[in-house]
Amino acid sequence: DVLRGGVNLSIYNEEMGYYKTPGVSIGYAFRFPLWNGSMSFGLSGGFMSTSIDNSSWRYPDGSTGTGDPVVPTKDDGATSPDFGFGAYYNDDKLFIGISCMHLLEAKITKTDPAAKLPRVFYLMGGYRFLLSYPNFEIRPSLYISTDLSVAHYTANAHVFYRNKLWGGLSYLLNEAVVANVWLELFGGVKIGYSYDFITTKARKSAKGSHEILLNYNFTISTEKKKQQYRSVRYL
Repeated sequence: DVLRGGVNLSIYNEEMGYYKTPGVSIGYAFRFPLWNGSMSFGLSGGFMSTSIDNSSWRYPDGSTGTGDPVVPTKDDGATSPDFGFGAYYNDDKLFIGISCMHLLEAKITKTDPAAKLPRVFYLMGGYRFLLSYPNFEIRPSLYISTDLSVAHYTANAHVFYRNKLWGGLSYLLNEAVVANVWLELFGGVKIGYSYDFITTKARKSAKGSHEILLNYNFTISTEKKKQQYRSVRYL
């Protein structure tokens, strides 16, 4: 009742080649009834740090490229505040949402002020179709991400059984096909697995990737428990 919503904490450390991006953020979201469903708004804020190990760069032949002014030799990076927001509406069958990351366009390096992470917008929507078989339903959905210069489109189709077991396929336009499955074990603990098959020419050198996910949700109660007292005669 005090929070009137939910709070989340995210700690991450992404690494790709010589580029590392650790960060931390905290978010808050609240929900209220609207029409025949509910509306949610959320805001996140924190810090993101970038680290580029330029001293380890190598040419394909193994040389360091010393003397080439195009090849950087000193390490670089930056730490910047990072914010995002989102909105989500759902009812018994329809769900739709929009969000944005890197509102302030966090800096990537100290040496180049123009090197920033662009704002990325996400739009998603879908519908729940109940099947004639009890406890089964299909949820097709569409997911779009864009930085207003390049857009990525993902179509999804998942089959749910009692909201305890679900799986399906995702198609990333001109990129990959992803198969995934999720299982809720107990007390809000969920485990998932996905495999993506690359559909571009890069599949000749890449075999796709495996991903294992673990998710846990819990409720924070702010209500005071009623205290009960017993007579010492019965202890």
